Amino acid sequence: MDETELLEFISSYYRSPAPERAAEAVARYANSPMVEDPASRVPAAYFFARLASEHPVLIPEYEAVLRDSPPAGRRFIREILDYLAINPSGPVNALDRIVRTSTDNDLLWAEFSLTGSPAPISRLIDILEWSDTVRDKLQCWLQSPPSWLARLLAAGWRRELTRSKLILVAGIRCDLERKHIVTADDLDCISMTQGLDFVLRDRFAEIRRAFPFGLTAEEMGRIAIKATAKWSLAGYALRHPIVLDTCEREIPHRKGRARLSLLEIAVEARFRREDYGAAAKWLKEYLQMNPDHAGMQDKWLVARSEVELDGLLNGLAQTPVSRRFPLDQAADIARACAEKLQKATAFCSRVILRGPTAARMNQRGNVVMQWRLRFQAPDLYHVLQTASGEQSDDHDLWVSIGAVTYQNAGVWFQWPNRWQHARQNRILRGSQWLEPLLTGEPVSASLWEYPGRQCVILEYAADHVSALMRSEAFESEMQELPARARYWIDPSTCLLEKAELSLKDRTPDGKEHLFEYEQVFAAFDTGLQISAPRSPMLLRRQ
Repeated sequence: MDETELLEFISSYYRSPAPERAAEAVARYANSPMVEDPASRVPAAYFFARLASEHPVLIPEYEAVLRDSPPAGRRFIREILDYLAINPSGPVNALDRIVRTSTDNDLLWAEFSLTGSPAPISRLIDILEWSDTVRDKLQCWLQSPPSWLARLLAAGWRRELTRSKLILVAGIRCDLERKHIVTADDLDCISMTQGLDFVLRDRFAEIRRAFPFGLTAEEMGRIAIKATAKWSLAGYALRHPIVLDTCEREIPHRKGRARLSLLEIAVEARFRREDYGAAAKWLKEYLQMNPDHAGMQDKWLVARSEVELDGLLNGLAQTPVSRRFPLDQAADIARACAEKLQKATAFCSRVILRGPTAARMNQRGNVVMQWRLRFQAPDLYHVLQTASGEQSDDHDLWVSIGAVTYQNAGVWFQWPNRWQHARQNRILRGSQWLEPLLTGEPVSASLWEYPGRQCVILEYAADHVSALMRSEAFESEMQELPARARYWIDPSTCLLEKAELSLKDRTPDGKEHLFEYEQVFAAFDTGLQISAPRSPMLLRRQ
């Protein structure tokens, strides 16, 4: 059993229960560096003790491992055996414990990993209902009258300085005139997390210094327990459907800031799963409770756009009524469409490359490559690139801000904009679609009418791709292939909804291969915002 298998055994035991491997797992843990870390060791000891209480045959197996373990490993196994000796019927169930420390949170997760029961998850959600310590103390500060010395010196600037620091450092907004905290989120969690990530120790110290009050050790402990509960729920929801389902089922039964936290967790998990319909549902509810949250407003825009893009890629369910569209009017619509694409200040887009390689591999929809793009003028790009493989997909995420690119490889790296990202950004921007619209003559034009909407379809054809459009997207050997392009344009706005390019190639044995390049657009000229990643770990490369 290697370390990866060990971690999977402990964190997801309920998925594939294997008590016969418990002694092997104990031995591997006893000889690993993790045994020196109390934050890992305590819940692991609880997990193995609970497992032995259900399978007593494991106790002599643990004792056998004890004799061959290093000193730290022997201490770990004695913790397990002492736990069982103190509680002959088995260790105290984490569900019966009062949560007093972050370690109690970890024991609840150990209980979940063992059983797969939603009960520990609900207990962790209960913690989100705890009173908001930071909010209570900040509200007292807002309501307290200034001291006689402050009134004498007219020192209102100090309160304004504190208000500004809270916004800048912690993202907490206050209205001094109304003596009201504007930020609706749980301030305890905001103090220790950035989004759903834990902040670095130095940043947390900076946030604490911005508070116009002190925090006792007990208060700090409660804040840490709540923030840890939220952070761990978010992390487990990404990997365990049971956790996400439980969080979503609990949303209607929770209130206030606990409900906001669960909605935030559900939104993030659904985004990661690319389930944008469900994400949009939870975002709508979140924004009803917290309409001023800029980050969630942006996610709402992206989720709606992704749902629209899916519809454009998969086609509309209704059969359209099609009729010819005058070619002289088609030229006007084409030029207007090109102009709007050139001048777009923002949009969301999806780009798909389909080819025969993917067809042979039986990949979904014959997709070879896929890109999800968010663009903000003049040169801000958020790109998720996916390459389909035989076994699994390979993902590459980057954010380009002018001359700087941030790339995610488990952690975020920052470096000068590399040529391959700059090239790919130019391609995804959609400029290759402009030439046929501006100078080409469509071979056909038609108006497709669906219930409640219309599309003008323009088709262009050429014996060679290079005669139709010039783009870095196509390798030199593909430039000589026959090509056909089709554009879907909304006649009421002249906005491009979808562009398709089909290339045909023949192999020496006469077999015909079809390559398809497709791009869909949504959310033109909206309030879409792209910014550098807010990551607790950002590494810089030259």
